[in-house]
Amino acid sequence: LGARTIAFGTHVTPMPTQTMESFPSLDFVLRGEPELTLRELIDALEANPTEEEHLQKLFRAQ
Repeated sequence: LGARTIAFGTHVTPMPTQTMESFPSLDFVLRGEPELTLRELIDALEANPTEEEHLQKLFRAQ
């Protein structure tokens, strides 16, 4: 269906790597203020949807 899974909040911000490893079905983890980082993610996906795999790696790594 094209749905993306995104986690954010006080648990994942200090532990993004552990969260992604524990929940491999997550596409993205947003660190910090989700009001800002979610907009950045949406803008990036809308600007170049073919780069989603790269964005997943980037957002997973941050």
